[in-house]
Amino acid sequence: MRTPRRILATVALAAILSARADVVVVVSVRSPVQSLNAQQVEDIFLGRTRAPSADGPLEPVDLAEGSADRDDFYRRTAGMSATQITSYWAHMIFTGRGTPPLEIGSESAVRQLMSRNPRVLAYLPRKDVDDTMRIVFVPR
Repeated sequence: MRTPRRILATVALAAILSARADVVVVVSVRSPVQSLNAQQVEDIFLGRTRAPSADGPLEPVDLAEGSADRDDFYRRTAGMSATQITSYWAHMIFTGRGTPPLEIGSESAVRQLMSRNPRVLAYLPRKDVDDTMRIVFVPR
């Protein structure tokens, strides 16, 4: 009897993980940025660099703290948990070495901001990407 439970638990876990595995990094189609690599994405979202575009530096945008997509994004790109990200930014702010990305509460709000500002760099579930956005990186 334990074997069917284990199989069911494994299938359920795989379904949960695959549902979150589709977060992608996007820019506006109006942005000149065509692609980014893993190190560039990590550096931009952790405030280590402000990668330039033709219109000025890219402006990273985070989903709301506690969002499963946000947690998954940072785990996949920086190898950091939500707690580690919070601690990282607390340290950066305290030492005056950086400020965290602008936090936006929802995917639709990210979409609206991106429509007004072609320098926005964001991550969204692939299902929320529309024809006004370009995927520039897919976290592994």
